[in-house]
Amino acid sequence: MREDRFNHKRVKTPDFVFSEQGIQAFFPADILKKAKLVLRRSTPQYSGFMTKDRIVEITVKKLESIPFFDFLSYSTPSRETVTLQLDLNRNRVHRHACSCWIFQHHGTCEHSAAAVLDLLRQYRENGDFSFLKEPESSISIQRFFKQAQPVIAKRLVLPKEPVCLQPYIQDIGEDSQNLSVGFRIGYEHARMYVVKNITNLVYAVRRQEQIRYGKALDFTHSIPAFDEYSRTLLRFLSDRVDLEKADEQGTLYYAGRTERNLILRGLELDAFMRLARQGTFFYMSKDKKQLVPLTVTEAPFPLRLYLEKAARGFLVKGKAPAVAVGAQYLYLLQDGDYTLHILERKTPAFEKLIRVLHMEGEETIYISSRDVAGFSQFILPLVRQQMVAIQGPDFELTRYVPQTPDFEMHLDLPQPDLLTCHAWAVYADGRRYSLFRRDQDAASRDLQAEQAMDTWLSSWFTAFNPIQDSLSIRQDDDKLYRLIKEGIAEMRLRGDVYISEALKPIMHTRTLGMHVGVRLTQDRLLELDMDSKNYSMPEIAEIMSRYNPKKKFYRLKSGEFIVIDDSLKSFASLKDALAMSAKDLAKGLLHVPVYRLLYLAKAADMEMLGISLQNDVRQLIRRMKDTEHILYEIPKMHAVLRSYQEEGFRWLCALRDNGFAGLLADEMGLGKTLQVIALLQAWRNRKRTLIVCPASLVYNWGEEMERFAPELPYSLVIGAAARREETIDLSPADGILVTSYDALKRDFSFYEKLEFSCEIIDEAQYIKNADTQTAQAVKSIRSAFRVALTGTPIENRLSELWSIFDYLLPGYLFAYSAFRNRFEIPIVRDQDKAAEMRLKEMIQPFVLRRIKQDVLRELPPKIEEIAYAPLADEQKELYEARVQRLKIMLAKQSDKEFKENKILVLSELTKLRELCCDPRLLYEGYAGNSAKLEMCMDLVASAVDAGHKILLFSQFTSMLGLITERLRERDISYFLLQGSTPSVDRAKFVRQFQSDDTPVFCISLKAGGTGLNLSAADIVIHYDPWWNTAVENQASDRAHRIGQVNSVNIYKLIVKGTIEEKILALQGKKSDLADHILSGEGFASAHLSRQDLLNILES
Repeated sequence: MREDRFNHKRVKTPDFVFSEQGIQAFFPADILKKAKLVLRRSTPQYSGFMTKDRIVEITVKKLESIPFFDFLSYSTPSRETVTLQLDLNRNRVHRHACSCWIFQHHGTCEHSAAAVLDLLRQYRENGDFSFLKEPESSISIQRFFKQAQPVIAKRLVLPKEPVCLQPYIQDIGEDSQNLSVGFRIGYEHARMYVVKNITNLVYAVRRQEQIRYGKALDFTHSIPAFDEYSRTLLRFLSDRVDLEKADEQGTLYYAGRTERNLILRGLELDAFMRLARQGTFFYMSKDKKQLVPLTVTEAPFPLRLYLEKAARGFLVKGKAPAVAVGAQYLYLLQDGDYTLHILERKTPAFEKLIRVLHMEGEETIYISSRDVAGFSQFILPLVRQQMVAIQGPDFELTRYVPQTPDFEMHLDLPQPDLLTCHAWAVYADGRRYSLFRRDQDAASRDLQAEQAMDTWLSSWFTAFNPIQDSLSIRQDDDKLYRLIKEGIAEMRLRGDVYISEALKPIMHTRTLGMHVGVRLTQDRLLELDMDSKNYSMPEIAEIMSRYNPKKKFYRLKSGEFIVIDDSLKSFASLKDALAMSAKDLAKGLLHVPVYRLLYLAKAADMEMLGISLQNDVRQLIRRMKDTEHILYEIPKMHAVLRSYQEEGFRWLCALRDNGFAGLLADEMGLGKTLQVIALLQAWRNRKRTLIVCPASLVYNWGEEMERFAPELPYSLVIGAAARREETIDLSPADGILVTSYDALKRDFSFYEKLEFSCEIIDEAQYIKNADTQTAQAVKSIRSAFRVALTGTPIENRLSELWSIFDYLLPGYLFAYSAFRNRFEIPIVRDQDKAAEMRLKEMIQPFVLRRIKQDVLRELPPKIEEIAYAPLADEQKELYEARVQRLKIMLAKQSDKEFKENKILVLSELTKLRELCCDPRLLYEGYAGNSAKLEMCMDLVASAVDAGHKILLFSQFTSMLGLITERLRERDISYFLLQGSTPSVDRAKFVRQFQSDDTPVFCISLKAGGTGLNLSAADIVIHYDPWWNTAVENQASDRAHRIGQVNSVNIYKLIVKGTIEEKILALQGKKSDLADHILSGEGFASAHLSRQDLLNILES
């Protein structure tokens, strides 16, 4: 028993070093002193085992206790057991426990100290743990074997034929309505014996015990000894006994212990009766004291009542059977005919009536004249359901049933925030009763109908006033609106409704009825003149200040309700889009920039807004919309523009001529540069133009202008600061300056006094962070017309789109704080489709985006394939160790700590990705293999042998170094482009790769993922995946672009079962927001949370 208690109650203890110093540091000196006494008195017995992880589980028995008092020394000392867990990898005792009471209360004792000391001694003497004996099986397993092994009788006495169990009804409790069932046992056509204890019978069967009932019945009890019917009964009884055992342990409630009789009710009664009906069922007759076979039937059982007229009231005569109540059925037993009627439970009224009549027995029941109507009302539904039959010449049931009342409801508004309802039940003879008081003339009223009306009516209100007998709604506009819009109409279907004069004004709802006139002022501003046919403009301002799109209504101070319909929602969208203030609304007049025109034009098409546009405004809209019909002549160039490029050219011209700006967001490879060069070539009387691009593309812009429009006067702002300043100063009045983002930031003082006809920013995602000096410099240039070019206007966050528009049309998408609250948070966090649609409608006039599959159907297909490499051997061990380290770090951090240490965490993620690429990126002395590098080199060799040209991208320049080293070993020529490559060499490498037979171009993803035309390649290899597919797609489209004549095969190299595979899955979840905004799909967050990272690390 001591060991059993010990195994079930362990005290958690700290670990300590398995050495003399560690033991002395952990245990107090007095404990160690006692431990030595324990060892002198004891002969410990050791058993245990070691796991493959070098964890040793040890049990030490027979450690004698030290008596506390002298008189105890003459008694037999107790012997304690200690268990230990020893981690040999760390040489520490992980946990220890002792069976003594001291350890249970204090967490340490002399026995555990003695066990550790002696264990250390024996370990040092033996050099290992071979002295440990094999332990016995755990107590739980021993207990399992004991319980699971079948009991085998010493001698089986088989019955001569299957034994029968016969159930019989002993009694039905009058008060409890339980069914008492007994059992007889024996052979079918022989003498039967009463089972005196049902519980003992169940245990006898389980233990296969032999029981003698008499000369004729003596056998070993087991399930096979009984017939099939009896076996089902035994299983039921066995379950019942188990439930009673659980009840004794305090885990269940149970009605009573099963001995001679089985007490049943509720679900158990129904279950038992389903089984018992399969065989013969008996009844113990009370008068004859003998068993009589029962007839069981589900036929209707009408309760017969005889009503006889008395002097004033009526006498009721009728005999009701005893009834037992199951969960679904009633069991009625009539003594005289020995029939058990089984009726489905339909109404509590029937059960109550039977119980009353049965308890009264043969006694006559008197009903006074005052209660005849109530009794008739109670009994009528039972008669109609054929559950009760009424007899008697003097009693006409319908004559005494109360009439069904009509109902009146009076609604009033005594206070602005209080609506009351008084209700009456009105009978045909003129009697009126408050619906909420049923203590007056109850016998002559249809209380069931009144109760039902009370319950239904109360559901429309929030409170009841017992003093005034009225329902009410107080300070609950939602409930009040629902009552007015739906409840009153429902009430009129059930009765007469009267509405007070105070309530009538708020019964009618009105719409806004807005009208907005738009005209163009002399200083090219749009003037909006607003009014409403139903409300004053100050009222409109009040309504819009409290507008909530999730609500169905708005309530004015007057109490009147305004329905939030489509017209109100549309006007709210217009208000947000134009940043109308409450002051603007109250005045009814607003001036907005002309670039809001196209948004207003679209809103005007929605007739519910009531927007009317003057002629000059309509003409301006037509000029914007019908760009293909305006004769913007395509300039002469050394290139033929495709139809979609001509459309882009005209779109840019229309934006310029109407004083707007534009984002050309065509997919990579569709010739955005050519469309802009066409614009500059066709622009008459153009002054200076500034083109800002990444440093890697400065020479590319020069070459493109030289190639397509050599007559354009351009200058590349490159070299030292003095040279750049000279280039700017000497540029002609219509010259085109091409500079980099970095150079513009440093040279901004050179541009401050200059004015430009046009400013063009290429790869506009470079200004996605609006707070950087680069973005501020770009936005500070004075230019009449602005263009942004990018195939990925949103790489991760919606704020990137705002920053680009802040450059194009300052203020169009409001200040960033307003943009964040109106669009970014609702769209990204709340998945607000309405906010998404509003944003799309606002930016649509100033964004042009086409994708290849729509406009370049002759472009060869782009085939993407994922190639998996296995993680094995030393590389796998290094990777898994690093994963565990990062998981432990993340698990210990809160979300706040994660945000504060995000750089450190992302650094660890980068190291995991480097391990996937090649462990040499992290460990200089690594001499093992890299599965991915081997796969990559095999792929490159096969492609080169087949005559293909390859673009090979990696984010790690050190990885490109390892790859080029292997290329040299295989004598494969290549070009290498990374961040440190000079701009002149970049342009030269691109030209040579396009024209010579160099098969491989190794490119840093960051340095060469944009702006390059490398259509000579038809194979693209992404050595390592990046979080954002847009960046990878942009790199792939260096080859898949205009000029490509071959199918382009794109291979993504992934190490199976690593973070790279999870990044691939994450790319699908957190896809590029630009595609959603510009193609009509939904938005998704592109942020990495702490939980995201933990999910990535899970295998």
